[in-house]
Amino acid sequence: MKISCEIAQDLLPLYVDKLTSNESNILVNNHLKECESCNQIYNEMIEEIPIVVHSEEEPSENTEKQLIKRIKNRKVISVSSLIIIFSVFGFIIGAFVFYSNNAIIKRVEPIPITIENRNINTNPAEKIQLNLRFGSLIK
Repeated sequence: MKISCEIAQDLLPLYVDKLTSNESNILVNNHLKECESCNQIYNEMIEEIPIVVHSEEEPSENTEKQLIKRIKNRKVISVSSLIIIFSVFGFIIGAFVFYSNNAIIKRVEPIPITIENRNINTNPAEKIQLNLRFGSLIK
């Protein structure tokens, strides 16, 4: 009994893995002897495919050092970024407080100087007493 190329090609992966029955093996063998294109597909299937095996080797000391260095660099960058952010934030708050306090200070009226204080004799002792009393406001 002959089988078509489609059926043979459907059975080839199972045939290569030796999962077909004896009757199917006979049919596929007979077809491969007669059909050159299916025989070529079969030969491609049985060729050894290089298997890449990833070895579970321990990472080299150099790789570990590079990883530790990257982690430390990320920590430094993170801490530096936080310092910069908080500094800018503090500067903004400080400027706000300074300008709001400055507005309050501008509303305070200066210490009034009486007529007695303006008519100072040239006596240096009286100037010193006046400076001590008003905190060097008048020289």
